[in-house]
Amino acid sequence: MQSTLVLIKPDGVKRGLIGEIVSRFEKKGFEITAMKMLKMTKKLAEEHYAEHVNKSFYKELISYITSGRVVAMVVEGRDAIGVVRKLVGATDPVVAAPGTIRGDLSLDEPANTIHASDSEDSAEREIRRFFPGYWDKKYVSPDELKRKIDKLEKQNSLMKKRVEWYESQSQQMEELIEQYNQLVKKEFDNIENVIEKMGTREVMDPITRVYSRDHMLNYINFFHSKAFQEDIQYSLIFVDIDDFEKATSKIDREQADIVLRDIGKFLKETVRVPLDTVSRLGANEFLILLTEISKKDSISVANRINKTCAEKKFKVDGKIVQLTCTVSVIHFPKDETELSKLLENGEKLLEMGKKAGKNMVMFIR
Repeated sequence: MQSTLVLIKPDGVKRGLIGEIVSRFEKKGFEITAMKMLKMTKKLAEEHYAEHVNKSFYKELISYITSGRVVAMVVEGRDAIGVVRKLVGATDPVVAAPGTIRGDLSLDEPANTIHASDSEDSAEREIRRFFPGYWDKKYVSPDELKRKIDKLEKQNSLMKKRVEWYESQSQQMEELIEQYNQLVKKEFDNIENVIEKMGTREVMDPITRVYSRDHMLNYINFFHSKAFQEDIQYSLIFVDIDDFEKATSKIDREQADIVLRDIGKFLKETVRVPLDTVSRLGANEFLILLTEISKKDSISVANRINKTCAEKKFKVDGKIVQLTCTVSVIHFPKDETELSKLLENGEKLLEMGKKAGKNMVMFIR
């Protein structure tokens, strides 16, 4: 018999997936022998992810894992470490196999819903970290475990109210779904045309290290469906670096790519990673998805990007590159409800701003 540590990450807790995940382990035949909910401190998070301290995604990982509550549990059974890792799936939910927890329930990193120990040594170390008395056989009794699960589910009941409301209004839901299906059918050709123009099928843009155009447009297509059904506000921010070729004319192509990478980094620092998503659309154009945000707050973010870009000094090999950017904001559902028109209007606003003199923020008043 083996024991392994499993963490249900903040996105899994927020989305009310505790019962679903516990059920998968129990249906496989494993026993949950310890469980608790907590909000990880920065110190605990840094200790847990110490092996990643020098990696580029380390700060983002720490910020995400401390952003909300997690559920820690010990899963016990035959070959628990290896079998649980198979049930969890690949780290990147995009490539995780269907039927695995990440393959079915996750979309992005680091918000990939769940963590599981990868070896006997790490399992023992991580269990001691979250359950100091576990190896002294201070197990939670089945009755106590049931009470803990019930309590956790009650704590997350607010997350399910919207679903319950939809179920109670089944007829309205059917009508809404039918309307949505008609909308998707109408937009299908427009979205396909956009995706066909993408130059790469990679998830990450290799130069800027933000998401690629391919991945972003596919993700927006998915997220728009969710927002349409669940009445979620979101905004698209288009960012065009003004006269980039001219501003970098005195440095070589490799150095210009370093500036582009720093622009990608600065944009990620300006938004709420992992809630918001930054991508590169073209040579010097970026697209940002801001989720669960009002139009007013979206415009504030756009103004901050515009101002910071103009004030920031991008340094490469002792040379300083000064840049400005033109930014456009389009909001769902206040400005438009169809995805193809949201994308089209965002680009049109951007072009208007560039023609009007650049270095400005454009939005529908």
